[in-house]
Amino acid sequence: CADGFNTTMLMCNSGQDDTSCIFEVCCKQSYQQLKSCKKILSKIGISAREDLVHHQKDEYVDPKDELDLEALCGPGGKLEKEKRDNLEETERQRGKPLAYGADIQLKHVNSGKYIVLSKEAGLQPGSQRLEVDLDGGEGAWITILPGCRVRKESDPVAILDQAKFRMTKKSTQDRPLYIHMNNSEEDQHHASLDEGFVEVNATDEVTQFVILRYQRHDEGDQVLCSGDTLRLEHKEEQGYLTHGQVWSTG
Repeated sequence: CADGFNTTMLMCNSGQDDTSCIFEVCCKQSYQQLKSCKKILSKIGISAREDLVHHQKDEYVDPKDELDLEALCGPGGKLEKEKRDNLEETERQRGKPLAYGADIQLKHVNSGKYIVLSKEAGLQPGSQRLEVDLDGGEGAWITILPGCRVRKESDPVAILDQAKFRMTKKSTQDRPLYIHMNNSEEDQHHASLDEGFVEVNATDEVTQFVILRYQRHDEGDQVLCSGDTLRLEHKEEQGYLTHGQVWSTG
């Protein structure tokens, strides 16, 4: 990949703490125009607006769809405005304390991509795959919840707290989907993961992570704020949530 990361998969890396483990806490962003853009691209049969001219050489494209695509995804279009509004809102929220129950997004610092809930199944039976994506989307919405009884929703999120992270999209009251570490050795072997790496997926099984602020980037009190960079540590495995390792099934 051009960004140096040859997988979109999310993992836990045992025993290694480097910059591939750093994530930025971002506020929840709007993706209505992105959804509309992807819908019209899918209807036309292309994956990007730039593919339209080449596609038209072989396939008929409804002129109305072409006009809708330009209005949504073209220069100065609705998608461009939505991205600009999201950036402005992210800056407005930067430095504001976070409370449990808030919806956030986690952006992998090295790649600039957001953790998202994939439509694909994870390695673990009954799970959904978690990956990273540059655009984000509603699948990137995450609710941060307390992982111990001394904290409750609406309490400030403190550094060194244990927390659980629920993927907002597709979670229901009967079956919430949490960011979960899959410690099945059989699954890791099937995916040809390097030693020390395990799959992180979304399932109704809860995994708690310790919130560690990345001190080289942030200073201040012990309350987690929007815009802070952090590492999420799994205590039992002494590993960190990460992205960037080779993954190939076989």
